[in-house]
Amino acid sequence: MAGETLFVEQPNALVVLPDFQTTRYHHCTRELPLKRYPYLLLMLLSLALLFILWQNLVFPAQFQMTLCRSCKTQQSYFTQLKADLEAVSLDARGTEAMDQGDIMEAIKLLTKCVQLRKRALFKGHPDLGKSADKLAQCCAFIGNYEECEKMLRISLIAVEERYGRYSIEMANELQKFTDVLMELASSRNQDLRDELVRHLEEAMFIYRIHYGAWSHSYKELQRKKIHLTTLLMK
Repeated sequence: MAGETLFVEQPNALVVLPDFQTTRYHHCTRELPLKRYPYLLLMLLSLALLFILWQNLVFPAQFQMTLCRSCKTQQSYFTQLKADLEAVSLDARGTEAMDQGDIMEAIKLLTKCVQLRKRALFKGHPDLGKSADKLAQCCAFIGNYEECEKMLRISLIAVEERYGRYSIEMANELQKFTDVLMELASSRNQDLRDELVRHLEEAMFIYRIHYGAWSHSYKELQRKKIHLTTLLMK
């Protein structure tokens, strides 16, 4: 206790010590019990701060590395962050161009955005999927279904990663994807047509789970599958 009179092993020595100090006589074998925890914590925090400052001086931000969730390789954190921040601006400008009806400008901006996000983000990241989906819409608008197909493949990965393989969101995305593949089916090889049939059946299965075989979406896919069978017979 503060102000308590304590005796130590020294003849005729009487010392009044506050409870937050520590004193040991040169011939004393017992250290007085004192509260040193706040000072120890302050010292540890100071050392941690010095370590962080030293790390930033020795290893600047542009040389700090992080692990990519997609390819499992070490990549520059600063480079990835810079690319993603630039992509945020490009996505906003591209969306604005879409809203204003300037499709070619939107394609230019969103193409750059998707390129940056493919480099900076995990392949299943929702931001990458959303930007790719916007670019797919623009490409479909001008009839560029080849590029639209590529962007929707990116979007499909992001949707499945976020919502699950048998989610209604996945079925809706497959619905769009099969529309584009139908446009390409007549000019592509058998492999693409087989993939189209597979995606149609997968989307029908999901709609049947959620809405039943009587739903509008399920019946629309049925008609699409019949049309594809007719197309393949020609």
